[in-house]
Amino acid sequence: MAKRRTIGENPLDAVTPGTSLDAVVPDPKAGARARAEAEIKESLAKAAQESQAHLDALIKETKEALARLEAESLALKGEVAQLKAELMKLQAKAPPRDLPFWMRGFGR
Repeated sequence: MAKRRTIGENPLDAVTPGTSLDAVVPDPKAGARARAEAEIKESLAKAAQESQAHLDALIKETKEALARLEAESLALKGEVAQLKAELMKLQAKAPPRDLPFWMRGFGR
């Protein structure tokens, strides 16, 4: 038995080039299909523009919030450094047992 190269392929599924009948009698749905495709492309483009504008606004808001939070972080770090310096001064002035246990630290 000879092996066919079409084993596993249905010969009826083969794509045939446009027939001469399509040239003589155009598909009545072709115009509607073209309009529908154009409307879909237009709506997709509009949705893409709207989503891009929304994303740009979100990016701008996020950058502003990040800058604000970084400024707050720097201010808080300065305040923490100031409080640590005050605590070190208090620890240096006070005898070791005058401070409460939570202020003495573990090494003392």
